[in-house]
Amino acid sequence: MPLTEAFWEELADSSSTPERRAAVSRPAASHLAQEDNGWFVSAYWLEADMATWERHSRGDRLVIAETGSFTLVLDHQNGGRRRRLPLDAVGSVLVPCGCWHRLTVNTPGLVLFISPAHGMEHRPV
Repeated sequence: MPLTEAFWEELADSSSTPERRAAVSRPAASHLAQEDNGWFVSAYWLEADMATWERHSRGDRLVIAETGSFTLVLDHQNGGRRRRLPLDAVGSVLVPCGCWHRLTVNTPGLVLFISPAHGMEHRPV
C-alpha cells in the first residue's frame, strides 16, 4: 500500500467519530501494509507497556503517537546508556537503525509504526 496523502487523511480521520474510535480502540494489532523488501506499516492501540525490547537492523523506525501519551526508551548498548523520550499525541520519534527500544504507556492511545520489513529482533525486558 503506497503511503499517499489519502492514506494519511484516512488515518487522521480514524478517530473522528465514536464508531470509528471503537473500531480502532482495541488491543489487537491492525496491520496496514507490508512490502517484502520495503516497509511495514502498522497501528496498535496500546494500553500496557511493550513486553519486549526490539530493534531493526535494516533501517530506522518511525514511531508516531496519534493519541495517548508514552515514553520511548532507547537502549544504545554502549555502556548501558538508556534514554527516555516523551512521546505525546501527535508527536513522533525516529528510532535509529540497530537501537534497542520499547514503549511504556502513560495514557493509552493509538501508535503508528513505520519499520523496515525485515531485520526485526526481540529480547526480553
